[in-house]
Amino acid sequence: MILGLVAPHTAGDPMSSEKWLNCRLVDIQERLAHLGHPASKPVISRLLRAHDYRLRANVKQAGGATHPDRDCQFRYIADHRTRYLAQGQPVISVDTKKKELIGNFKNTGRTMGTGA
Repeated sequence: MILGLVAPHTAGDPMSSEKWLNCRLVDIQERLAHLGHPASKPVISRLLRAHDYRLRANVKQAGGATHPDRDCQFRYIADHRTRYLAQGQPVISVDTKKKELIGNFKNTGRTMGTGA
């Protein structure tokens, strides 16, 4: 019953037997209750763990090193901006950098997946 219910929400690593869900335990609990099978989240968790589902937490991946020409790029843009402003030309500023939190942050939300 529960495996059929979670089958559409199952994800995993194709190179191993690891699998997890892309939905929350409370979602499964609500679906089971709606079908007339009320169960607590610990019971659902134990049933899923017995079928090799694991918890998986969202963790921020550390970025790579900055490109050595990064400062050169900003100097190039600043020089062009200064030149265009001196000529009375309009300058449009567009910020397309990826926004990230500074530091080792992670999303503490939990989903059934890999890990303990």
